[in-house]
Amino acid sequence: MLFSFLLNFAIFLRGVFFNEKGKVNMKILRNYAFTICLLSGIILGGIAGVIFGEGTVIVKPIGDIFLNLMFVVIVPLVFFKRFFSYRQYETNGTTW
Repeated sequence: MLFSFLLNFAIFLRGVFFNEKGKVNMKILRNYAFTICLLSGIILGGIAGVIFGEGTVIVKPIGDIFLNLMFVVIVPLVFFKRFFSYRQYETNGTTW
């Protein structure tokens, strides 16, 4: 069951990232480079956790720093997005 899922997923990815001539679709890679890297890191981290078990505790500080940086970026981003969208309504004369 797992093998057939992985095989179908690999066929799907081949259709997404390669054109009919077998060349890499650079437009997809350019547009989704960060997403691909993020998902690859999550998958590789999960595989490393299964294979190495408790040995992966060594890289835990790197993951903690990454998560803290995400929180530092996301919270102000949401706040300012809401603030400036409210200011836009206010300057256009639209009221709530």
